Amino acid sequence: RGEEFSIGDLMLKAGSKINFKTAGLFAMAGVAEAAVSSLTVGVISTGDEIAPPDTKLLPPGRVRDVNASLLHSLLTGEGFLTRDYGIARDEKNVLSGMLEKAMDECDVVVISGGSSVSMRDHCSSILEELPDPGLLIRGILMSPGKPTLVAGTAEGKKLVMGLPGHPYSCFVSAFTVLLPLLNSMVWGELRGPWRGLKVITEEAIFGIAGIEEFIPCVIENGRAVPRPVKSSFSRALAEADGLFHIPASMETVRPGEEAEVWLW
Repeated sequence: RGEEFSIGDLMLKAGSKINFKTAGLFAMAGVAEAAVSSLTVGVISTGDEIAPPDTKLLPPGRVRDVNASLLHSLLTGEGFLTRDYGIARDEKNVLSGMLEKAMDECDVVVISGGSSVSMRDHCSSILEELPDPGLLIRGILMSPGKPTLVAGTAEGKKLVMGLPGHPYSCFVSAFTVLLPLLNSMVWGELRGPWRGLKVITEEAIFGIAGIEEFIPCVIENGRAVPRPVKSSFSRALAEADGLFHIPASMETVRPGEEAEVWLW
């Protein structure tokens, strides 16, 4: 008795995630139920070219829906509940109806794809038609992830985000923008899920001045090695340890120089 905690000790801080590291504390203390704070996030995929993941033979011009699996895993890992609303065709009324249903049932809705500007991308115009304030942000000066949309409704206190369709771009936008916004809705402050670390670079990193950039990297013997990748690729995430964060004010990081890495 009293070997780990004494009377009056703080067992777990508010804002801590309940996961494999902390769930046992409740059992140890004989707590069978606890009040938790979370959000339900609806996930919608868009595009006539998107096929379900279990599609065996892809017709020409089609790709499997990577982003839905990616987003559900990312969000549930951070303690949020998710609902899948499937794939919406490139028809405005179809996406609008699906969004309306998701907003009725969820606190937040994330639309994957359709955030770019083209004849078949209706996400922007649909978000513009939402009740006040509607569409707040159309594009962010970051790479990848520039065609990110942020919208919401004040009366219903709903957040809606349009994420890029390319998997790596979708992840970067969700990791660096969506998750901090979700944490702010729960705790009232922007919190990123990453652990910032200063590292020495093994290879040169070439950026673009004036744009905040995120480049996959691996940590080898205490040094960070960049793994540049096309925004449409998924493999980089499976092999990476984190992201090089290149601020808009920086253009090039030379070998041996210090850079910031956001680890997950």
